Amino acid sequence: MRPEPIDVDQLVRETVELAAPRAHEKGLEIGVVFAADAPNVVEGDAARLKQILFNLIGNAVKFTDTGGVRIDVSNAPDNEGRPRLALSVSDTGPGISEADQAHLFEHFERGAAERNGAEGGAGLGLAMVRRLVEAMESAMGVESELGEGAKFWVLFELPVQSLRNGEPLSGQRLAIAGPSAVLRETLADQLAALGAEIVVIDHPSRLAAASGLDILVDPAWAGPAREAGAQRIWQLVAPAEKDAVIAGAGTAGDGWFVKPIRAASLVDRLLGGSGEDAVPEGPDGLSGAEAVDLSSLSLLVAEDDPVNAMIARKCLERIGIDVTLVGDGASAVDAALGGRFDAALLDQRMPALDGPDVARAIRAAGLDLPLIALTANASEADRSLCLEAGMDEFLTKPLDPEKLGTALSRLCRTEKRASMR
Repeated sequence: MRPEPIDVDQLVRETVELAAPRAHEKGLEIGVVFAADAPNVVEGDAARLKQILFNLIGNAVKFTDTGGVRIDVSNAPDNEGRPRLALSVSDTGPGISEADQAHLFEHFERGAAERNGAEGGAGLGLAMVRRLVEAMESAMGVESELGEGAKFWVLFELPVQSLRNGEPLSGQRLAIAGPSAVLRETLADQLAALGAEIVVIDHPSRLAAASGLDILVDPAWAGPAREAGAQRIWQLVAPAEKDAVIAGAGTAGDGWFVKPIRAASLVDRLLGGSGEDAVPEGPDGLSGAEAVDLSSLSLLVAEDDPVNAMIARKCLERIGIDVTLVGDGASAVDAALGGRFDAALLDQRMPALDGPDVARAIRAAGLDLPLIALTANASEADRSLCLEAGMDEFLTKPLDPEKLGTALSRLCRTEKRASMR
């Protein structure tokens, strides 16, 4: 474990947005609710915390066919009143039998009775999640009944440095309308935690209740909401729907929120902020001033931790990058010297040969391959060590898609790509 201050909001947002595309592909909603007094900064291992949350969300999406997934971030004080970070992931899937719950954290399977043959195992598994939680001297559990979905919770025994505070939307009265109960409930609870008073509408025939109010609404109900006398109409869209919504905004709405919806975006937009959703833009799905189309890149990723490797691979494959994974330094050298890659992402600490050793071997062979260090430590000493070994860029884990996009845009110019050689 490598403890450091963790921005809980940022970590949860990045993890949820990494898992969201798969949820949207399945027609599921995914929402996050931060309690009004939820821990804002904790001290812990950010990479491991992200692994835990990513696995829990991934399992929930995998075993849910209708409805969606809800992530709650809250404060669960101990017996002496000290704040503690509590995370839970709830789904509307088929649930887990009592018999399977008894052995759930001992296997890499969620339970054959619940899968109905639709899915394989649960990937890297809840057993690994439990080991990580226990390594943090923390606790986890599950609440579920067959046919009633499942809720996995983790109570972290990590030092809390600060809590969320204030209700920036206090005094505002808003309406939420749409066919998805998951979306309605998560949005209502999040807005209530921010201080707003909420009117929830579950059918177009009840939109009259939004008369004179700002409304956050499913695009299909935006027209009827306007006719019912709603004031400002904010449409709730998946990233793939955004362009179509913008094109029709002049007649059906005043703006939009991109799902999964960020609490910070709700506050900014509803209080008259910039009106721009801070989501990755561009054909590569990444932002950055120098961003170009990265979809034809071929990248080598050397990472000995299987979950970090999975996160990096999913992040890259989402934007069309071809990924070759290796699990140790020696394999990274062999792959780099024998393959055609546009860049290599090298974990700083790996068995036998670490990242800087790999970089030295690649440079000694005369290979002009862009090398990017991935490390859990952001110290200046580590940065200097990697750059002196011949690396071109230094990024910290968990992987930040925006920073990675900027680095790849700069290092992998079109005329240097492997696909053109």
